[in-house]
Amino acid sequence: MDDTLKRIEGTWEIVATNFPMWTSGKNHNPQISYSKVSEDSSYLTDTVQFEKNDKIRKIIGRDLYQGGKFIWRGKGILKLLKSEWSVIYLSDDVLMIEFEKSMVTPSGIDVLVRKNSKIDSRQEVSDILLKTNKVEKSTLDELLWLN
Repeated sequence: MDDTLKRIEGTWEIVATNFPMWTSGKNHNPQISYSKVSEDSSYLTDTVQFEKNDKIRKIIGRDLYQGGKFIWRGKGILKLLKSEWSVIYLSDDVLMIEFEKSMVTPSGIDVLVRKNSKIDSRQEVSDILLKTNKVEKSTLDELLWLN
């Protein structure tokens, strides 16, 4: 197994996206925390946290890492929902993910920066991603940059 699960663990702040939940202006300061369920597991606990109407909201799910991509399932009533996503780019401080269309969400892209990272500007994030040759400038230009 590759080291993606170990490297992705931690809390990430969404800094750019085309996902309607974050672009609508109703939800703010989105972040995602990933933690391995156990050391030998292919599962991550996935906690999305954001502010809505001055209250902290959370969506908790579980990701199965399989065949180079993740399969997300919600907890509780959200267990009926499933979403598939993959890592486009992952470094110590920057993560770019692409998620596929599901029953209730469109396909899209999130760019995330590890919480408490020293990266502090849109330009710095863009430069890192463009140097990888895994993303086009036009793709980044189409995203809404948060904050």
